[in-house]
Formats: sequence, C-alpha cells, structure tokens
Amino acid sequence: MRAIPRLEWRCTHRGAARERHLQALAVLRARVGRFEAAPPEPAPLVLIHCGERGERRIATGGRLGCEIVHVRVDGEAAIDQAAALVRGAMRFAEEAGDLRGPRRGPLAGLGGAAGHANAPWPALNARLEALLAGANAGPVALVLSERSEPLPADGPRETAQPDVPWLLPLELPRGALDPGIVLRALELGAAAVCAVVPREDAQCAARIEAASALAHAVGEGDRVTLARSFDDAIERLRRPLRPAHPPPEPVAREPAQRPDARAIALSMWRRDTSRTPRRITGPGAPGGAAAVNGDACTLCGLCVAACPTGALTRHRERMVALRFDSSRCPYPCGRCESACPVRALTVSPELCLPPEQVTLVARAGTCASCGELWPEAASVAALGPKLASGEAPALLRFLSSCPGCRSRALGSSLPIAKTAGRE
Repeated sequence: MRAIPRLEWRCTHRGAARERHLQALAVLRARVGRFEAAPPEPAPLVLIHCGERGERRIATGGRLGCEIVHVRVDGEAAIDQAAALVRGAMRFAEEAGDLRGPRRGPLAGLGGAAGHANAPWPALNARLEALLAGANAGPVALVLSERSEPLPADGPRETAQPDVPWLLPLELPRGALDPGIVLRALELGAAAVCAVVPREDAQCAARIEAASALAHAVGEGDRVTLARSFDDAIERLRRPLRPAHPPPEPVAREPAQRPDARAIALSMWRRDTSRTPRRITGPGAPGGAAAVNGDACTLCGLCVAACPTGALTRHRERMVALRFDSSRCPYPCGRCESACPVRALTVSPELCLPPEQVTLVARAGTCASCGELWPEAASVAALGPKLASGEAPALLRFLSSCPGCRSRALGSSLPIAKTAGRE
C-alpha cells in the first residue's frame, strides 16, 4: 500500500520578495493539488523550500527523514519546472514510503548508498514518469546522476532546481545508471538525457556510451550525452531543445524490475521506419553474443544447464544442435563459459536489433553403423584430434555407434565367436 506523503511549503525570503513568492507558491500548490489531502501520521515528509540555500535551517522531519525540493518560483517557466520536481518528489515518497534507513528491494544489492537512495524500482520509475509528465511547458531534458556518498539514516535528500527551465535533475542509487534507465527516459518523452559520470568511473561511462549507441541505432540521434559534472551538464543543455519523437507504447514489465534496455530498444527500433538491422558492441552493451569453437565442442549440454535465462538450448533429434537466442541474454554473466569443460564457448557484450536465433554447432545424432537415432554420436566427433591417428577411424566409428551395434561389434570380435563361426 502506498504511503501518503506530508507536504510542507516554506519561503525564507523577506519583504516584497516574500509576498511575491508566497503568491507564486500558492500557484504551485494549486498545480500539485492532488497531494493536498491531509495525510495520516506518521507520513514521509516532502519539504518544498523557496529561498537562499545558505539561509535555510531545515529539520530532518523526525524519525522518517525528509526529501527537500529547493525551488525557484520567479516566472511561469520556473513554476512549471518546480511543479515537475514536486510531483516527482511526491511520487517517490508515495512509492518509497518510509524515507528513513536502508531500503529493501531490487536495488538493495547494488552496493550503493545507504538510506532511501536505495529505493525500489517502482519508486524511481514513478519519479521518472512524474517528472516527464509534469513538465508540460515544452521539450525537457533529464540530467541523471548517481549519489556518490552514503546518506545518514535520517538525513535529508535535496533536489535543487537548475536555472535552465527545460532541465530536470534525477538522482539515482549507485549502480542504477545504465542503458535501461536512459532509454526509459527517452521512451517517456525526454527530448535529451545527459548522464553525469565522474572521470574515475569507467564502468558507468561505458554503460552510458552503450546507451548513446543504442539511441543512435533506434533513430534517436544524439539525444544521449555524457557530462563529467552537473555544471557541465547544465552548460551542454542551455541551448534550446529539439522536440522529442512521439514516445512508443511503453514496454510491459513487472513494476519491481529494472528497465529492460533490450526490450525498450527493440520497441523504439520497430518504430523507426528504416528498421535497418543493427549491432551494438563493446562494454556496457545490454546483451550478449555467443561463439563456439566447433572442433572442440562436445555438445555435452553443461553450458545449457548453467544458463540462467534459457538463451542456450540443445536440440536432440537426428541432428544435435546447440542454439543461442540473443533476446534471452541480457548481459554476459559468464556462467555458461565457466561450465564448459573444454572452454569452447565465449560470450561477449553485444545487442542485435532485431534479436537473432543462431545455431552454434550442429552434428548428426545417428548411429554410424545402422543409421538409427543416437544423439550421443554427436559428441564423439570432438574426440577425433585426441585419438592416435592409426586407430582413430575404427575407434571413432565404434564410439559413434549405438549400444546395439557396439554389442554386435564386440561380440563378433571375441575368440569364442570366431570359433563358433568356423564350426
């Protein structure tokens, strides 16, 4: 059940500015009116603060912590931008509930910040939707960043309104900034997404580069960029934005799951009229591509058993085949590679649009002597290079035979069988 947040409005200006800002805050409250119902106690606190940041002295909201939205209300565009930030904060508080302490849920294992920065995905997705749906003054750009330091258990969390009216900030837990959340923002209608990644975080930078490549592949051009600081992101986004493409139908998924970059990219790629097949490779690509050394593979199926998503399958008919479905491989986890006893399998980061189903290895699964169905025969071919050259053909034929043919071959080779034949 969702929490009903407690909303407070404060202005620390004085004189004529205070009167003008209180009137503007009243307009802002009217635009966010659906949150004005009196919530039961206790409730998470969202504090809307208008004033100089150096002047404020704000309590943390008691044992529930609080979320602070520092807003400017000078001008119509600023109020529209502030309304989007307030709606986003309120949706976050609704989904996250108690804003205090470590969050439990899908983000708890990402090794990131303590406190409610580790909110579950429904809260972050709700905030993202509210930000983009609430900004109705034209094209908007989203600036995504990760919290670099842990929060104290009941520490406040602040969202500061930038001075660019079409720019909206969203802070994420450590490890959450990936192609999925970037493409989700484009899917919801963001005209541009700028990710703030420190220079020392090479892994996150690789994920954003993959997201940029995906945006190019699905016809979104240069709408995804990378900045090294928040000030750098603001400078990049000061120029007026081009309107976003009409967003595609949202991808259906469970609310608790992280945004699936592959599914969103495929939905956006299908919207592109050209639909040119694309391959996005390199670190950070949200997918995997498998390759097999056919001479070494024994088709034992251990990699199939180790694959957690079902991307690898083994088909046992007259032809035994190892197949790979790229739509089922979200990233190279390495389990299949580790399970292969002969190290014949490799999986590298790659996303195919559209997804591919490929046959990696296929061999006859029939008896070498009688031709009947015998799937185990497909595993024998890989033993050839390991056998002595003089005995290899006869031994391979024997090993590739079904149990019945092996028994007859063994029986005919015994001395008692030869004696009985002469009599």
